[in-house]
Amino acid sequence: RVVRFTNDSKGLLERGPIAVFENGAFLGQGMVDPLPPGATATVPFALERSLAVENARTANEEGARLAQIEGGRLEIERDWVTHTKYTVKNGGDTDAKTLIKHPRQWGTRLNNAPKGTEDNIGTGSALVPIEVAKRSTAVLDVDERKILRRGVDWLDPLADEAVKAYLADGRSDQAIV
Repeated sequence: RVVRFTNDSKGLLERGPIAVFENGAFLGQGMVDPLPPGATATVPFALERSLAVENARTANEEGARLAQIEGGRLEIERDWVTHTKYTVKNGGDTDAKTLIKHPRQWGTRLNNAPKGTEDNIGTGSALVPIEVAKRSTAVLDVDERKILRRGVDWLDPLADEAVKAYLADGRSDQAIV
């Protein structure tokens, strides 16, 4: 229950309400954000009552990479990983292709985004597609990451992991290894 259109005019379309018609019949209404010439908008205009969406978010740190050794100080990089899992239940009699409007976290990048994902940093959101068969449930995992850099003690297990990974990486500078 969305309409997708491109501003083919030469002027900016201001933010405001739109009405959606098909074959002379009113289907619903929605709000469009300011849309510059040539830009495309996806505007929800009605509820699809056969679909239900639930979400849950978890976050943790993963990996350890050697970032810098200077003056006896060891710095590593780790990924701060946020998984947002959307559970989509389709109670309808037809398969559903759904776009989840995922609010993006500042300073992160999408990792292994599903094919067809539209990441719009300007609006702070991403449209992530998921297909759900009739009368079934599907789970979509949106993986966002950002790099955290910090100093660690040489005897810290993360330091050990980062140094071992650097030594094993074929791309590492062999003179330093």
